Amino acid sequence: MKLKSYKQYDKRWAKDPYQVKGKETATIGGSGCGPTCAAMVASTYVDPKITPVEVCKWSVKHGYKAVGQGTYYTFFEAYFKSIGIECEQVPGANSYHKKDTPSDKLALKALKAGKLVIACMGPGIWTRGGHFILAYAYKDGKVHVNDPASSATGRAVNTWNNFQNEAKYYWIVTPPKGKTQKETKKAATTTKKAVKKATKAKAYKAKVTPKVGLNVRKGRGTKYARVKALKQGTTVTVYETKGNWCKIHKTKNWWVHKAYIKKA
Repeated sequence: MKLKSYKQYDKRWAKDPYQVKGKETATIGGSGCGPTCAAMVASTYVDPKITPVEVCKWSVKHGYKAVGQGTYYTFFEAYFKSIGIECEQVPGANSYHKKDTPSDKLALKALKAGKLVIACMGPGIWTRGGHFILAYAYKDGKVHVNDPASSATGRAVNTWNNFQNEAKYYWIVTPPKGKTQKETKKAATTTKKAVKKATKAKAYKAKVTPKVGLNVRKGRGTKYARVKALKQGTTVTVYETKGNWCKIHKTKNWWVHKAYIKKA
């Protein structure tokens, strides 16, 4: 199945807002590389009508747009989960300008297995700052890329060594099974229902324990923006746990450190 290609600078949506209302003036053309990569996958396997516009709106609505920047890293797993496609961030530290790291090896293995890899790139061939691109194939030592910000030959096909040298983080996306979009859409729908059921079954109540309260953040880490503070004794519902962080909102990207809550 041929992968859909979208460009964030497409005149149909380049000037559309991709912003936290009242706090910035960002557009899809300037900051929407992450959702545009996700839209390529979603429109290929789930619904051909999905464009970067819809995905950017989803990102903003659920708290994954970073003020003054692009998209939080936690966006990809959450968005693909919402449409029934398997996605997982490759664990590991920033691998920029490091060769053959465990993260690099896992990403390459995924490409060789026919999976897709979204990469956050550092300065170099693909960007002067930070940029998400979608790698969809590996052949004869070269990686094939759908770059949402360029059609340049050197950015569409380049050596694996250059790619891994400039990649910082990776997300592996497993396309739903099927030879036609009708089949992949059905598979994604089945996965979505199963995930929803499992998430509901795992959810539990917990209480905030520190006397000073607890900060809610827009991602798994103190580097993420603070949403609000919860008072001691506040009851929350934990929907998901990743490492030391717990997601406490069903749809929004709200996380707290698990050390400061206790199961009710």
